[in-house]
Amino acid sequence: MGKANLISDVLDEIRQELQRSWTHQRKYIDFPRQTSVEWELYPLLLGPEPWKLELSNVKRLCNRPTCFYWKESAQDRGFYCNRLVLVGAYKEWFECHNDEPDIEYDRFFANPVRITPGGPTTVAQILEAHRSLCELSTSLLRDVKSEGFRIPFGTVWMYPEKYYIPDLFRAIIVVHDEHITYDKFKYNESGKLLVDDFLEKQSVLLIRTGDQSGLSAPISFDGLEAISPFCLENSPVEDLSCFDTIRVSLRTAVRFIVSLEKREKDATSASELAAKTQELPTDNEDDESKGPGTALDYANDVIRTAERVGYENDPTILDVLRKLEAYKRGESFEDHHEEAYRFNRRWEW
Repeated sequence: MGKANLISDVLDEIRQELQRSWTHQRKYIDFPRQTSVEWELYPLLLGPEPWKLELSNVKRLCNRPTCFYWKESAQDRGFYCNRLVLVGAYKEWFECHNDEPDIEYDRFFANPVRITPGGPTTVAQILEAHRSLCELSTSLLRDVKSEGFRIPFGTVWMYPEKYYIPDLFRAIIVVHDEHITYDKFKYNESGKLLVDDFLEKQSVLLIRTGDQSGLSAPISFDGLEAISPFCLENSPVEDLSCFDTIRVSLRTAVRFIVSLEKREKDATSASELAAKTQELPTDNEDDESKGPGTALDYANDVIRTAERVGYENDPTILDVLRKLEAYKRGESFEDHHEEAYRFNRRWEW
């Protein structure tokens, strides 16, 4: 039997291995690195009115269940967003999804917004800004999905048809208003900071925005354990009694947002989701210039290329075949030369 026929016989195994390889690269290397850059270096900035939103930032407000507002009082030295907050939220978000979250099309626990000098300082002002961002993003997204619209040169946005503003995003926000120094947390015997201890001590505000239209049911804070702020010496005292809000640990906030997102996903039919992720008109349904959007896209792209050049001439396919043969012999085949991304080796995950 020729090599081409042999490859054809194990095509399903090849596709599965290609998807596994893609998922490993995305999950353990690309996604954490991309998320770290977004949260630490390039969060959305919110300054004085009038609030504006660039098209390049619209996609960052899509496909996420909430917005994470970083008040100045929670910023280290007034401009730095503590990486530990991201690490804690990231860890808890993965655990809530049994280490298998859907990470495609920029999905994550929340979109980070760093409030800059002159920006909103009170909950009322943050809520007003959030409503404005929702309106701006909805309008720009509608333009993107209109017939004849072309994304401006220089704006990187693949598969815009897969993006939308969830109803939950309009309904609830998270506000981070206290910065806790590292010396307040527990460390293990090796001197590594315990992220789990941080998740319990770090508090955030969960705030209902008042817009629950489109949700399958109202959002209720009943049953959530409220906690006191650990330290808010740098933040003016604000009366929150007139707002629908509760102060909880970061761990509780992540778990609550995930539970709401799952509730809404279960209540959304396939047809309703299809209407939200409206397909864009395209001149070429098989346009491969955008690159793969999912593991299956990647696998199918590789296989299509191999079909054109011949399976026996495609190095990626031949590499997969060697791995499959090694697996059958009970041998390991280490194909991931790049180490999984580590946020900080001095923290105990």
